[in-house]
Amino acid sequence: MNTNIIISAIFIFMGIIIMLISIIRMMSFKKVMAFVIKSHQNSIKRYIILRHLLMMLLFLSCFIALIISVFYKRPINEAFVSMIFFFGTLYVLSVTILQSRILSEMQETIQVILPICFKCKKIRISNGDHSDPKVWKAIDSYITERANIKFTHGLCPDCFEEEKKLIEKQNNN
Repeated sequence: MNTNIIISAIFIFMGIIIMLISIIRMMSFKKVMAFVIKSHQNSIKRYIILRHLLMMLLFLSCFIALIISVFYKRPINEAFVSMIFFFGTLYVLSVTILQSRILSEMQETIQVILPICFKCKKIRISNGDHSDPKVWKAIDSYITERANIKFTHGLCPDCFEEEKKLIEKQNNN
């Protein structure tokens, strides 16, 4: 085998591996969706699945076609290579649009004013009647539902000292 074929095959195989890793990694986008406003989540998911995944699969099939042409020593059509570069630029544009859209959605979500009780720190989860106990939720439950974050409870040093004094006071009585 000549050096050009070996170099081409190495780069094409690396492209295939990177594309497969990218497809697998793309499936983890669901973690970010917790920070996107619920009413916009479906449109972003459709965008990711229809545009992003289809473009990745197109590239993967182009890489496979290229590796076959290299191994069978078939000349690669210049129009085919041009098409791959064109779709490459579309892919980069698609990813850029997707990233900026998700980031702006996350910024919108974070900037929402969140009513919180100054005493117990519960969060009002809807614009309903603020006197209705059903619209208030513990902050750890609220965050866990939206961000897939698990909480563990402990005491900070100040609260630990306060609780320790309370226990000692109860034991002395």
